[in-house]
Amino acid sequence: MYILKPNSIYNLLLPILMVSDGSLTRQLEILTQSSIQTLYTLNSDISCSNAKKDLFCNVIREIYLINRDGDKLVYAVSWWISNIHIHNIDYIINNIPIGKYFIENRIDFYKDIISIHLLYSDNYRTIFFKQGPYWSRYYLLYLDKQAVAIFLEIFSPKLLDYFY
Repeated sequence: MYILKPNSIYNLLLPILMVSDGSLTRQLEILTQSSIQTLYTLNSDISCSNAKKDLFCNVIREIYLINRDGDKLVYAVSWWISNIHIHNIDYIINNIPIGKYFIENRIDFYKDIISIHLLYSDNYRTIFFKQGPYWSRYYLLYLDKQAVAIFLEIFSPKLLDYFY
């Protein structure tokens, strides 16, 4: 069991990722010196309908961000707001991290962090193959000044290995 210590590197470095409103994908690539890919879980659900030539989608996107070795670094689930018009759904359905897509296509976005938590869970130990605790955060994602999704991200303690 991990006990938080007042001057622990865990207390200082990993939470920096929590408060960043930039691209987590890009930060992970810099930290790990590896390309970051997505791995979809079986729980992702994407359904779209056409209404007056517009595409409206209900999307729950559940993925892992993984490094080139296949290590699960972040578990992320996003709930996309269904009553908004999604002009280009490629960044949701393609098997690339959303942050990477936004950077490559120069799409401006903003994250409004709602909360940050420190969790203990046997389920996450099974997912990450690492003992907790696990940092997590919730945030709203904005495109064109409009909230389009809410995200939950849970960070693997494996990320600490890259700080040493």
